Amino acid sequence: MRKLLEFREKISLAVARDSLMVEYALLDSQNPVFRKLAKILFDRDIASITFFKSADVEEILRFNETMSCKRDDLREMGGVSRAVEEAGIRNIVVQEINYGNFSTTEEDKIVLPEGKNSKSTESTLWEDFAHGMLEGSLNPTGGFATYANMSDPGVLAEMMNMYEEQPGSREDNYAAAIASFVGELGREGGDIACHTESLDKLNSFVSKLNPAIRRQFLNGVFTCPGLSQGATREILEKFPDDMILEALRDINARSSYIPPVTVSLLQRLSSTSSMENGRKTVSSVAEIEGEEHLAEKMRVIFREDKSDEFVPQTYQKALRSITSMKTVSVPELEEIGDLHKTLQGHAIETQFCKVVLEAMRVPSDKCRPASLEQNFLALLHYFLESGDFSFLTEIYEQLESVDQALFPEVQNIFTDAKFLNAVLDQLDICEKSKRSDIQNLIARIGKPFAEPLLERLAEAKSRSQRHAYMACLLALGGQVRDAAVARLSDSRWFFVRNLITILRELEDSTVLPHIRRIRDHGHPRVRQEIITTFQQFSHVEADRMLLHDLRSSEQDVRLSAIQLAEKSCDMTVFDELLVCFDKGDWETKSATVRTLARIRNDRALPSLMHYVRTNHLLRQSAHNRVKIEVINTFPQYGAENVVPFLEELALSGQDDLANQAKKLLESIRG
Repeated sequence: MRKLLEFREKISLAVARDSLMVEYALLDSQNPVFRKLAKILFDRDIASITFFKSADVEEILRFNETMSCKRDDLREMGGVSRAVEEAGIRNIVVQEINYGNFSTTEEDKIVLPEGKNSKSTESTLWEDFAHGMLEGSLNPTGGFATYANMSDPGVLAEMMNMYEEQPGSREDNYAAAIASFVGELGREGGDIACHTESLDKLNSFVSKLNPAIRRQFLNGVFTCPGLSQGATREILEKFPDDMILEALRDINARSSYIPPVTVSLLQRLSSTSSMENGRKTVSSVAEIEGEEHLAEKMRVIFREDKSDEFVPQTYQKALRSITSMKTVSVPELEEIGDLHKTLQGHAIETQFCKVVLEAMRVPSDKCRPASLEQNFLALLHYFLESGDFSFLTEIYEQLESVDQALFPEVQNIFTDAKFLNAVLDQLDICEKSKRSDIQNLIARIGKPFAEPLLERLAEAKSRSQRHAYMACLLALGGQVRDAAVARLSDSRWFFVRNLITILRELEDSTVLPHIRRIRDHGHPRVRQEIITTFQQFSHVEADRMLLHDLRSSEQDVRLSAIQLAEKSCDMTVFDELLVCFDKGDWETKSATVRTLARIRNDRALPSLMHYVRTNHLLRQSAHNRVKIEVINTFPQYGAENVVPFLEELALSGQDDLANQAKKLLESIRG
């Protein structure tokens, strides 16, 4: 009992002679326990019992003691209701059978009153139908009266659905019986128009059946061969179109024969627009050609393999041309696509953010700043996670007009460490096409990004990451200056080299004193960047460092200085280059020859010509490679100074050198 009343205040039990019902649900009539209890209660004139949630064990025990009394004793006490009341039972209420509602008659047979709209006819028809349902037989003339009045079609439908779900249900029998019952009502000669109320109840009953039983019922109506046209129309008029169409789809899926009654159904569905712009519809054609003839035509049309016979050739041609197109371009459809994009989730969030931002920029007297700010921050996190950095930049640019006193967190979010790192995390994983949007956002926010970017640049493992961080740092401009200067003493040479590159790109001469402090850095790549920076600002320190490195005993340092010396205008540096050419090894000689050619100072020709004229007994082939490299640089100098020497060399008899000299002469002379 406690479980039954767990989610309700009371529960009622209806009593028939040998059956019980709980809230219109019939208990198993074959269960001997239920049957015995029903007989005991019925024998004591009980029509129903209601148990309230507040009933306790003591009341139930007293009720059992009362029910153990004989019927005659209970009647002497004033009836079972009085006996229950005198026993002090307040939470169990019984309703007695009122025999005053029954009467006798002298008639041998009770006939229905005459008249089309007789109320008793309506009630009898539906009650016979309901009783027949409960017995599993739907004979319209059946007279079953052992159950309570089932005037509510919804209750009857609920019971049917319950039976259908139980194992061994008689679904097919019930469906056939329903169809047979309706068929009996509308057979030839039957007047169905007088059963308006019963048909309304029937409609309500069918609409509340589960889809399986409802589909079988309507299928039985459609496929009943003896059902007249008028009777079918009267029945179907009571049902919604969607219910009828569902049954039609089921018939079509099973490829069943469609009798003339289906044509009547089509007439009904098209009756609202039977004539439009002077054109005939299915209903008007049906009236002209006859139902049977039209039904035959409909069967032919419904055949899938015959569709071409009824599609005009011009229309078929148009369809084929459309299907052969790779794309179909319709301006109206394209506009619809654009409108559809505005209704997608991201577009809605964007528009909503604009509304919130506008409300923050121009707050009303009734606005709640905390609520607006909370919504705005949530939207910012959404756009950050979705990678819409272009819109985040747009938002940031409009925050200048937002009152910081009312919305302090809005301004702080863009400088918060979590936000900054989240943006840089996206920079690491995003596509290259989005990097420009991230760089624009970083440049717009500015200085707060300097430290996190430098930290990541120092830890970056891949070249692509370093390039991305360098691009963002350069986009910050002067806002990164102080942070970069503060890190010049870092022990990682590659990081210091990148710092010097960033500071040089600022084109700010005030950074030179800071760079000068590390001019003695031990790594040649770092010294190369320092010299390049000094040269960019025409600082004298550049030539001093070049002379120092040109005289270095370390090959890498010396080669780096030779490469940078071409930008020097100092003659001391030029003379030191000639020394490197005269005394250096093969690699140093080759590097010096290339640098001198880029400087294009004819003062280098005597040293170069002297080397070419010299005969070397040792490693002659290696010297010849350098000599050919020297000869190939002669077009970079003044022709009047190199042509006489080339003519002399062409007649020297040294095959390789002579041939190369002849080619150059032809090139110079054109």
